[in-house]
Amino acid sequence: MKKSLAALISLIILAVPFAGAMALTITLPENPGTGFTWTYEQSDDALLTEKENVYTPDAGAQDLVGAGGSRTWEFRPDGRGDAVLSFALARSGDAKPSVRLDLLYRVADGAATLRGKVEMMLGNVFISLPENPTTGYTWQTDGGLGDVLMLKEDSYVPDANPGGLLGGGGTHRWHYVAKAPGDTAITFTYARPWESDAAETVEFSFSV
Repeated sequence: MKKSLAALISLIILAVPFAGAMALTITLPENPGTGFTWTYEQSDDALLTEKENVYTPDAGAQDLVGAGGSRTWEFRPDGRGDAVLSFALARSGDAKPSVRLDLLYRVADGAATLRGKVEMMLGNVFISLPENPTTGYTWQTDGGLGDVLMLKEDSYVPDANPGGLLGGGGTHRWHYVAKAPGDTAITFTYARPWESDAAETVEFSFSV
């Protein structure tokens, strides 16, 4: 893939196609002509129900050999809780996917809100979590990388805010690179420095 996966991901919550629920639509680039296709697993089938899975060729490329397109899934949120959708891009028979994408959602009131994203490809791990420092809350890590992963970049990207409104949030991003084979876990806590209790805790486990 010539572009980074992050630049090609489209995540959209559409308006009410199901009675009492908002549809969650996820679109990822795919080129079946290369043998690579997306599959997914989820942590809780009761929270996100698949309603559609469609491949669409790029516009004007239907008759071109080797041209790609995109695959779109539509899910209906049900119940209340946290759900993880784990997508893998691989060829049939591959022992490991070339790209893995984990999306963390909080499901409530017939809607799914993206709470985090983890991308893994070619020895790199990218973690993105929503953050709003104006509230005093920031994400902190336990630094428990061991000899498996090394932190390459830690950055905060504000959301687009054309009006310059105060109190806008953004995304905290971490880029890790693999150092050696092994298993490790990283725990992220969302808290204010003067408080002992965290508002939220997320743990990610990795096998390199």
